[in-house]
Amino acid sequence: MPPEFKRNRAIDTVVQSRRETVLERLRTAVDTLDRENRALQENAAEFQDVLGELRAGLEDLAESTDDCRLNLSAIDAAPLGRAARRLGVIADGWLERDRGTPRARPSVRSGASGGR
Repeated sequence: MPPEFKRNRAIDTVVQSRRETVLERLRTAVDTLDRENRALQENAAEFQDVLGELRAGLEDLAESTDDCRLNLSAIDAAPLGRAARRLGVIADGWLERDRGTPRARPSVRSGASGGR
């Protein structure tokens, strides 16, 4: 075999070895990212559940206040209702994002309107 063929074969072997090393590193990185992604999704699902419970609690409290079943002095139910709606917008947005559904970003006002 001529020397240039041997040299080309040696170069090809080195290149192939480097490709395999790079591919293995990429596979390892993708596997790590998949594990991290699954962990983040689990954490996000738990957080969404907690937000849903908080939202329901705030809505119940606001409804109770509106119905005068809750006897607290000087309580304004409007901020509670706004907080519940904001939490709902956030939680709904996350759910839609998790489903891959694009959505328009709703406008949520942060300032309180109305007085005490």
